[in-house]
Amino acid sequence: MLWLTYWFGLWLGIGKPLAAHVIWAEVLRYTVMAVMMDVFISAMVLPGFRYVRFDRLRPHDTPAPLPPADTPEPPLAVTPEKPRISDLTVNGRRIPLNALRYMKSVEHYVEFVLDTEVLTERCTLRDLVAQTGAEDGIQPHRSYWVSRREISRLGRRDGNAVLILKDGTEIPLSRHRKTEVAAWLDHAATDRSQA
Repeated sequence: MLWLTYWFGLWLGIGKPLAAHVIWAEVLRYTVMAVMMDVFISAMVLPGFRYVRFDRLRPHDTPAPLPPADTPEPPLAVTPEKPRISDLTVNGRRIPLNALRYMKSVEHYVEFVLDTEVLTERCTLRDLVAQTGAEDGIQPHRSYWVSRREISRLGRRDGNAVLILKDGTEIPLSRHRKTEVAAWLDHAATDRSQA
């Protein structure tokens, strides 16, 4: 770039020929600027693209290709039912589901409220909920999981929806999960009446 600028200037008659040491000083200056820009982009800009995967992107305006009309539909895949568990496993400790009333997430810890005691372990509520099934209980709020056998009814406290447990404990109910919890309670009531 520097040489092109130099020769273009000479061709237009703008300046006199530069000495060799001036040209190499300019080359060094441009090189340092390019290296600094490369370091800046590598350190500051590229880490922001660490989780971007361009192979998953598709243009929004092109629909997915349809299978040919004469091809039979593939059979539905049957997913195996998750086996029913009797205990939660947390950091090598087994917590019996039949004694668990509810779990409460507090920062990086989960508080387990059992029939006879309260335990605290360092873990995530999401991992524990993944061990349970819909027949075991429900997560009415991102920080709580409640056992099915402990839920008495839905209620309100200060204008907010809550789950009221059999012992009177009130568990907050997220606005986003209210319909899901109500449907789950209806389904649980139907199961109890049929049993």
